[in-house]
Amino acid sequence: MEKLILAKTRNLVVAGTHGKTTTSSMLAHVLVKCGKDPGYFIGGVSQDLPFSFHVASTEKDRPFVLAGDEYDTAFWDKVPKFNHYLPDDAILTSIEYDHADIYPDFAAVVRAFEGLLTRIRPGGRLIACTDYEATRKLIHRAVKAVGDEIEGLRFNRAVAQIYELSNGLSKFAAGLEAAPAVNGVAVLREGATAAVLRLRS
Repeated sequence: MEKLILAKTRNLVVAGTHGKTTTSSMLAHVLVKCGKDPGYFIGGVSQDLPFSFHVASTEKDRPFVLAGDEYDTAFWDKVPKFNHYLPDDAILTSIEYDHADIYPDFAAVVRAFEGLLTRIRPGGRLIACTDYEATRKLIHRAVKAVGDEIEGLRFNRAVAQIYELSNGLSKFAAGLEAAPAVNGVAVLREGATAAVLRLRS
C-alpha cells in the first residue's frame, strides 16, 4: 500500500489499543459528508460507508484514512501494520497491553506505538488521548518536555495536540453520551459546543 497508494495521499492514521475502527469510521464519514472524497481502509464494517476499503484517488494530498493496527502485518512481516502507512497525521486513542501472542510485555507494545510517532511525515500532527498514562509518558518522551503542558510542542517534525475525556480537560470534545444504538460527543470550539456528533452502533 505504501508504494502504490499512500506515497502522495495525505494519510490520516488512527492507532491505539481501542477505538481504531470507530474513530477511523467517523473520520472517513465526516470527510465523505464534507465532499472531500477520501480513500479509507478500516478494520471493520461501518453503517455509513459502503465498503471497508476504498481508493478514491492517489492524487497528491487526497485524504486517506487508515485504521492503524499494531498487530503483525503478516507471518513473514513481523512489524505492526501501521509501519507501512506513511502517516501525515496520527490519532492515538489509547495504549494498553494487548496481543500477548506477539508482544512479550507492555514495554514492547509501547515501543510499537513509539515507532508510529517517528513515522509521522514533516508538517504532520499527532492528536493523542492522554487518558492513558502510557500515552502521556510516550508523548513527554517524544517532545522531551517537562511538566504537564505539551499541546502545540513540536517533536519529530510534527505538532502534538492532546485531548483527555475522563478528567474533562479536553478542548475538543465533551459530554459523551452512550445508549444502546447511539454514541455521541459534543465537539467544542474555544470551550463552547460547536456541534454534536452521534454515531449509530
